[in-house]
Amino acid sequence: MGIVQKLYFGLMTIAAMVTISATVGVGYTGPIAAALGVLSALALFFIIKRSIDRPVHALLTAANEFSKGNFKHRILAQRKDELGILSQAFNRMGEDLQRYSQQIRIATEAAAYQDPLTALANRTSILHSIQESIERQDGNHFALLFMDFDRFKLINDSLGHEMGDELLRQIARRIQGALRATDRVAIPARLGGDEFVVLLDDLPSVEESHAVAERLLDVLSQSYDLDGQ
Repeated sequence: MGIVQKLYFGLMTIAAMVTISATVGVGYTGPIAAALGVLSALALFFIIKRSIDRPVHALLTAANEFSKGNFKHRILAQRKDELGILSQAFNRMGEDLQRYSQQIRIATEAAAYQDPLTALANRTSILHSIQESIERQDGNHFALLFMDFDRFKLINDSLGHEMGDELLRQIARRIQGALRATDRVAIPARLGGDEFVVLLDDLPSVEESHAVAERLLDVLSQSYDLDGQ
C-alpha cells in the first residue's frame, strides 16, 4: 500500500471511529469522541512518520554521498510504494554517475599524455618513456629521432594558423604511417610547435634506427596539399 493510500485509509478510519463513538453507547459523545479522534490521529501520524523517516533519511544520505563523489553508495530498496520507487531511481542515478565519472577519469588521464592537435604522445608522455628506456638495463639500445621543420612560422604568418595546424596534422599522420610493426617499439610524439620526435626502443643495435630515419626523411620531404596550395 502506498503512502497516499495509507494516509487516506487512516483518515477514513478515524472518521468512522468518531462517528461510531458519537452514536453508539452512552457516554461516548461530545468531548470524549473528540479526544478519541485526536488520539487516533496522533497514533496514525507517528506510524506514518516512522514509515517515512527512515527511507527519507536513506535518500538524504545517498544524496550526500553522491555530492562527495561516492557514486558506489546504494539504497536498500525493498519498499513497493512511492519511496521505494524513488530509492530505485536514486540507485540508477548512482550507477549512471559512477559510469560517467569513470569515463571522464579515463578521458582526462588520456588527455594528460596526448597532444590534442595531432593525437600523438605529448612532451610529458615521451619524456616518461625516454626515462624508462634510460633506466632499463637489458642490453638492448634505444634511439631518439628529432624532427624540426624549417620555415614553419612562414606558413602560419602567410596562410594563417588554421593552415599551420593542418600541416602539423598531416606531418603527424605521415610519421605514423612511416612506422611499421617491424620497427620494434616506436613511439611518435609532438614536443610542441613544429618539433616532433620518434622513440625507437628495444633495438638490438643502434644501426636499426637508420632505416627508420631514412624512411621518415623520404615521406616528410614530399609536398603537402593545404587546401589546394
